[in-house]
Amino acid sequence: NSFDDAETAVNTDISNQLQSVLNVRLGAEIAMNILRFRAGVGLTPSPFINDDTRQYTYSGGIGVREKAWYLDIAYRRLQNQAQYYPYLTQRAPIQEVKNSFTNSQFLMTIGLKF
Repeated sequence: NSFDDAETAVNTDISNQLQSVLNVRLGAEIAMNILRFRAGVGLTPSPFINDDTRQYTYSGGIGVREKAWYLDIAYRRLQNQAQYYPYLTQRAPIQEVKNSFTNSQFLMTIGLKF
C-alpha cells in the first residue's frame, strides 16, 4: 500500500508509451486423403506509440495424417524493419539506425496418437 504513487506513475508512463494493437493471422489448409497442405500470413504491428514498425510472417507446409501418427514439415519466414535511436541528447543530432532482418526456419513435427 505504501507504493500507490509509484504504481500510478509507472502505469501512466506505460499508458503514454504503449498502445493497443491488432495482430492479424490468416491461414488455410487443404486436406487430400492423408495429405495436408497449409499456407499462412501474419502481420504484427509495434505496440509503441508513434512507431509504425511492422513484422510480417509467411508460412507454408505439408503434412501426412494417419490414424496412429502424423508428420508435418513447414517453412516460416519472418521479416522485420525497425528504427533504433541509440543516443537521444539535446546537444547532438539524432542518430537513426534502420535495422532490417529476415529469419527463415524449417520446422518438423512428428506425433503419435494414442
